Amino acid sequence: MSDVLLAVNKGWNWCGLNATTVHAVSPMGHLLLSDDEGCFYYLDTDGMELTPLGDEDAAKVHFAKEETQDIWQATALVEGARQ
Repeated sequence: MSDVLLAVNKGWNWCGLNATTVHAVSPMGHLLLSDDEGCFYYLDTDGMELTPLGDEDAAKVHFAKEETQDIWQATALVEGARQ
């Protein structure tokens, strides 16, 4: 198990998370994770929020949302930095 997964599971196991795969990491450190049962999770490290997404198809639907992409890409922060 990677150091990232060990750290995530150590910090978030209190809520039942036992992540086995990191699928993606955003520029701001948010994580798309899954467990050994195929449940996907969105971990917002800024907001200290773990969102269960369901299976892979449900995760794809969640990531297709404009709001999710704005948060994932830190769109507002990037636009603010460019001004």
